[in-house]
Amino acid sequence: EVLLASGPTEQITPSGVGVVWVKTVNELDNLLTTEAPDYDLILMVGSASDWGPMAGSDLTEEEKTKKLDLGIPETPDLTGKLGKLKSEDQLLVEFATETGDERPSTDRLTEHNIDAVFCYPNTAIPQSTNSESVSGSLLFNSDKEIRLQAQDESMLSRAVLKEIGEEYFN
Repeated sequence: EVLLASGPTEQITPSGVGVVWVKTVNELDNLLTTEAPDYDLILMVGSASDWGPMAGSDLTEEEKTKKLDLGIPETPDLTGKLGKLKSEDQLLVEFATETGDERPSTDRLTEHNIDAVFCYPNTAIPQSTNSESVSGSLLFNSDKEIRLQAQDESMLSRAVLKEIGEEYFN
């Protein structure tokens, strides 16, 4: 059984997959906290938002235009939260959308109880699935790293799932 939690998108929903549409990171947080214990494998690919507007402000309009601090509080790290909540028989895999120097480290895997993270190389994320080949690395919490390359992002996702299956289910 597969459940896809998604924000608004133009992507076509895969057939045979349950979908829950969310608009805010808080909605996603509530959904994941409720639903995650029922699943063996949790794949996190981005979140609704990493930052959100601060509700209300005591500043005058003049002060707001002069103030450099935008007053945008950080929202929860949902993958980190799920890492704390997951059971020993659950797997948590993150698809990191960062590139370059922001590449996740094995420290993040350990600190957040993440079993594996896929990350792109030190180049930009492909903007189109019609681009040439795409590549990246799958880092496991055992310090194992597998470099992957595929014709498009869909094939790359399948390669990631295949490697996760071989690492944890064989």
